[in-house]
Amino acid sequence: MLIIYTLTSLLLGTVICIAAGKERPWLIQAAYAATVVASLITAAKLAPIVDGIFVSVAVGLYSMSFLLTDFLGEVHGKRYALRAVYTGIVAELVVIFSVYFSIAVEPAPFWENQEAFSAVFGAAPRIMIASIAAFVAAQLVDVTVFDILRKRMDGRWLGVRNNASTFAGQTLDSVIFYTIAFWGVVPELSKLIVVTCLVKYAIAVLDTPFLYFARAVVRRRAS
Repeated sequence: MLIIYTLTSLLLGTVICIAAGKERPWLIQAAYAATVVASLITAAKLAPIVDGIFVSVAVGLYSMSFLLTDFLGEVHGKRYALRAVYTGIVAELVVIFSVYFSIAVEPAPFWENQEAFSAVFGAAPRIMIASIAAFVAAQLVDVTVFDILRKRMDGRWLGVRNNASTFAGQTLDSVIFYTIAFWGVVPELSKLIVVTCLVKYAIAVLDTPFLYFARAVVRRRAS
């Protein structure tokens, strides 16, 4: 199911990139912010990826964020990709603010879902901190590495640039998130980090043809 979730997310990201084209980068930035928020909310749930090994279910949707920023960096430039990252940071902070205050507000006497509401939306503070720290570091590294390689390679070798930048960003993301969120909670944490990185590397390779396709369609439509 997690594989289907990931493929569907990449397909959705491709459709968004094509719909945005060169004229509507704001559409990708908005989708990016939504992706970040959804990943933040679902990050605490772990699901099996191989026997005895679990990863966050957010990995499926979150991987789409790298596709979106790489497309922005490729078609619109680093400035637009960074704007998406900043938008994502603001979105995360707004969600955290609203969620914790919503939980803290005393419910109506007849409303009996406070515990369920808190269980679903009130992820442990360390999960939230881990998500934000990992997100900021990983995305800034991804955008920066992609831009540096794009300039050095004169816009060629998109697949190499996409994978190198995503590998760097996703490695940092996994190490920071799992270390802060699950240190002392999940056994064999190092194995979890390694497996998660391998899964993300596979997804990065998988999203390469989606990125090529989106760029080709947009270029053909603009010519």
